Amino acid sequence: MSTKFRPNPPLHRIALSGAAGTGKTTLIEALERRKYAVHHEYSRQLIQESIASGSDVLPWDNLDAFTNAVVQKRWGHFLEGSKGTQVVFYDRTPIDSLAYYGQNPSNWHSDWISVCEKLVYGKVFITPPWREIYKVDQERWETFEHVEEVHADLMATYRHFGVEPIEIPFGSVEERISFIEQTLDLSASR
Repeated sequence: MSTKFRPNPPLHRIALSGAAGTGKTTLIEALERRKYAVHHEYSRQLIQESIASGSDVLPWDNLDAFTNAVVQKRWGHFLEGSKGTQVVFYDRTPIDSLAYYGQNPSNWHSDWISVCEKLVYGKVFITPPWREIYKVDQERWETFEHVEEVHADLMATYRHFGVEPIEIPFGSVEERISFIEQTLDLSASR
């Protein structure tokens, strides 16, 4: 039996995780330019919308409301991925949201846990903290040390749900994309 990656449900769902500023969204955008189907990160969009409307659905004002909105949107993205058999990349998953509450499951709401227990991804890649590319902006205010803590929380939270994320090595965008494609055995089909 071949161990070659086959883009059949649920294996066609590929998640990219990582703390803020680790190059994850840049990789999603590069994958999209290569004509892969992608679901973009929702947190940044929600922050922009909340600031513009004066809403408190912000991680620093109302983390529970923010997390609930993000988990529900990411769950919707996951369900949309069942409509076909082509490879779909996700910029974060509902599991990422729980990691922002730390590694203690008692901090997580039961309905969020229920969503996370239903998730099945073919692979989960994670971008580790990378000081050389990290930048602060209006929606990304965390210190680099906080990014390192979030990375540890992400790893622990994914492992809690039985997922071992694959760290994407540092390198150019092309090198990182090649790593993903080679790991999934997709490069031959492009």
